[in-house]
Amino acid sequence: MKNDLNGWPPKRQKMVILDFDGTLVQMRITYLAMTSIFMMSGRPMPSYMEFARDFHPPYKLFYEARGVFMPKEEIRAWYDMFKSHQISSFFPDVRQELKRLSEEAIVCILSANKESLVRSRCEIHGLARNISQFIGDSLDKTDPMKKLCRAYGVDLDQATYLGDFADDMVRARLAGVNAVGITRGRPTRQVLLDAGAHIVIDQLSELKVGI
Repeated sequence: MKNDLNGWPPKRQKMVILDFDGTLVQMRITYLAMTSIFMMSGRPMPSYMEFARDFHPPYKLFYEARGVFMPKEEIRAWYDMFKSHQISSFFPDVRQELKRLSEEAIVCILSANKESLVRSRCEIHGLARNISQFIGDSLDKTDPMKKLCRAYGVDLDQATYLGDFADDMVRARLAGVNAVGITRGRPTRQVLLDAGAHIVIDQLSELKVGI
């Protein structure tokens, strides 16, 4: 690594990769969309703790383990139909904190949600200017995290993934980036730690670039 003109090593670029549902926007609508199929099937609704701990690809297994047997295409269609009639609100701190983070690092959004939906929501609320790249439809986020780092020339140890589910922490660890869990006031701290979170925060304002 070459030093700069003053003899100091060059400052390494940092990146913050953000989940969308439950991290930037309220989770209630998404939770109901993903679990409404249990109501339709006459099965007990899983608790939010089960959801945060066990919901991960292949999602079909989450439903089958709880007595719901449907093709994954039908499950996704039901989810999309439910979500299309409901809009989740951004958390109150998102505008201010995205601006702060974008001044300190490259900020990207990586979500299992449709990219067009995530992008349009951010554009409507004037948040897109703080986002360098949107990636959606990512069921397994491991490779997309690595690709984002390569695309922007960011070392893996200088990238942070922030998410609210256990699987987010697992994927961040597999990618080799910093895994930060966020509870947003929900009782999921231990779930996130057990899944491998380096640290767990409650609100976006607690996120420090380059943990």
